[in-house]
Order: sequence, then structure tokens, then C-alpha cells
Amino acid sequence: MLDSKPRVILVATLAAFAVWVSYRVVNYDKFAEFLISTESEAERVAWPSRPQVIQSTIIVIMAVALMGILLLVMDLIWKQFFTALGFLRIDV
Repeated sequence: MLDSKPRVILVATLAAFAVWVSYRVVNYDKFAEFLISTESEAERVAWPSRPQVIQSTIIVIMAVALMGILLLVMDLIWKQFFTALGFLRIDV
């Protein structure tokens, strides 16, 4: 059985490296300015209301269901067509 001490050291080293990289990236001047401008832009966004989000979600779900049904019907039509021509043989 492998000793768990090297694993702990590896995990601790990787965590410390991740913290160091995160600190360096956030404190990089250009990136820090990007984060500040992104935050100010997010404050200016006109976020939709809850009823608008629900309505949009329902529309998307209905559109996806309708497209699924359309694809199913087209698949069944093509299956019948190619089976009738003899190009498709379905062995059950």
C-alpha cells in the first residue's frame, strides 16, 4: 500500500500553486482593470424580471420539444421510405 504522505504533500503543493497563480492573475494590472470594468458593466445590464425569465424558459422548452417531435416524425418518414426502397433492412 502506498504511503499517503507523498499524496498529501502533492495536494498541498498543488493547492498552494493554485492560490499563488490566482493571486498573481488577479493582481495583474490589465486583468484587474478587466474585472473592474466587467463588474461595472454587469451593474448596468437590464436584467429581466422573474415572469420574463419564466416565459422565455417555457418558450425554449416548447421549441425544443417541438423540434424533437419534428425530428422524430422526419426520422420515421425516412425510415419507411428507405425500408420501402430496400436500402434499409431492420432485423428485430
